[in-house]
Amino acid sequence: MDPGDARAVRIRITAEGLQTLNRVRADRASAIEPQLARLNDADRQTLGDAVTVLRGLLEDAAAVRDRVHLASAAPPISGQRRRPTVVAG
Repeated sequence: MDPGDARAVRIRITAEGLQTLNRVRADRASAIEPQLARLNDADRQTLGDAVTVLRGLLEDAAAVRDRVHLASAAPPISGQRRRPTVVAG
């Protein structure tokens, strides 16, 4: 159980799961790298800038989610399912 949110259950990735995750990430990278190599310098810059903007949006969304999460940390309603919270490491 997540001590900060009685509705959530904390889970940890196993060593085998981490190996699988890393393998999948490597497979995806090897699939996209040839496509990215085709981009000219201006397009690479545009893509890099877009990634920076997207990361900022995701960080902002996570911060809002965390504030809402802390504000609503209440025990689950009877019969309500717990949602898993993934904890890396």
